[in-house]
Amino acid sequence: MDTGRRVYSELDEEKKMAQALSQAIKLVGAVGVLATHLRKNENKRATLEDIKGNSHLAYSAKVVIGVFNDAKVKRNKSQVMWDEIRRDGSVVAMPILEAHFLKAKTSDYNGVICFKQWPALGRVIEPDDPAEQKSLQDLVFGGV
Repeated sequence: MDTGRRVYSELDEEKKMAQALSQAIKLVGAVGVLATHLRKNENKRATLEDIKGNSHLAYSAKVVIGVFNDAKVKRNKSQVMWDEIRRDGSVVAMPILEAHFLKAKTSDYNGVICFKQWPALGRVIEPDDPAEQKSLQDLVFGGV
């Protein structure tokens, strides 16, 4: 039975929000960076489909990057670590932060960039040397 009343639609609200946000970003000539929750994904690397709720934001976004830290998920059982050699010669296993480009309308790049991470300092660095980047990616993907 049609009552003539408009039915609330979460999808309509998401679309309106994404459009308004996009217009505001264009108006001021800024870059918009948004964080979102993921659906429960059993602590695995996210896909575009794992973005919780606002699928319209993911659809309208120019770039979507999923960030993953295996050491945070697996704690001491993580094998995705790089070795920092200290001045005294000691070796400390440090985590690798992964940036998975899930969508990139502005570039042909479709892959993963790995960053060396120093958690206690809140610091991450992307290696400049392509060979070093490849060695981090080999650690992430098991040399495949």
